[in-house]
Amino acid sequence: MSKPTEQGGLGIRSLKKINQAANLKLCWDLFLKKEDWTYLLLSRVKRKNRVISHHISSSIWSSIKSEYNVMIENFSWLLGDGKSNHFW
Repeated sequence: MSKPTEQGGLGIRSLKKINQAANLKLCWDLFLKKEDWTYLLLSRVKRKNRVISHHISSSIWSSIKSEYNVMIENFSWLLGDGKSNHFW
């Protein structure tokens, strides 16, 4: 069913992959956006600059905590060629 129509499928996208992508987006927003919901949730799941791994009563954190490692493993800073970056 999830195969493209050219391959004989119905072209329906995998709900599991759509859910993973949505959770990864929420995880990204949680750590990089400055909104009220991010401050509230981070105050519950972040201890000494590390995130907790145990369960808390939060439907959002329960969904996105598995995507945290994916985000960290694929997150990087791209500085360019270094000619226009001044640290001092």
